[in-house]
Amino acid sequence: MKKFFFGIAGLAFLITACAEPVDTEETAVTETTEKPNIVLVMVDDMGFSDIGAYGSEIQTPTLDQLASEGMRFNQFRNTSKCFPTRAALMTGQYAQRVGMSTSPNSRFSNHATFGDVLRTAGYKTLMVGKHHALDNPYEMGFDHYWGMRDGAANHFNPGSQREGEPVPAQKRPNQRTFCFDAECVKPYTPEDKDY
Repeated sequence: MKKFFFGIAGLAFLITACAEPVDTEETAVTETTEKPNIVLVMVDDMGFSDIGAYGSEIQTPTLDQLASEGMRFNQFRNTSKCFPTRAALMTGQYAQRVGMSTSPNSRFSNHATFGDVLRTAGYKTLMVGKHHALDNPYEMGFDHYWGMRDGAANHFNPGSQREGEPVPAQKRPNQRTFCFDAECVKPYTPEDKDY
């Protein structure tokens, strides 16, 4: 038994002594993985099977490619209004839990958002489109925002949302500047002045 034990111990020592040293830099490089790009698309008033990836006869090749090369939600349920749906999607919580179940004039209550989590992971974040909440997207983990914060805004003159500028995109009689980060323009003004 002693011969067997010393034989195994000697073999282990020989293997260890003859092995090449491990290059820690190379190991670190191979263990590092590239972060995936994340594009989250939420569309108001869209049915489950309205794009090709979910069975529609309507051709939507770009959206279908995004769906085939990425991850698809197939168990997310929306609500009858858009702002609670956004709240649930942004936080991973029921809208009631984050204070957004009855009115878009509420604020997200003490919950991390999708933007917060991505920013913490080192991502640069951009939100585009209708937000429809009192919370400023810049305070929800987004580096950039281009869109409207009103529920039903003038899409021809949606307003601006840049850090340090007034609250954008709400129905107001005066013309507002629409901004995409540092580049601002005065948009088309509809002929209907009562909008």
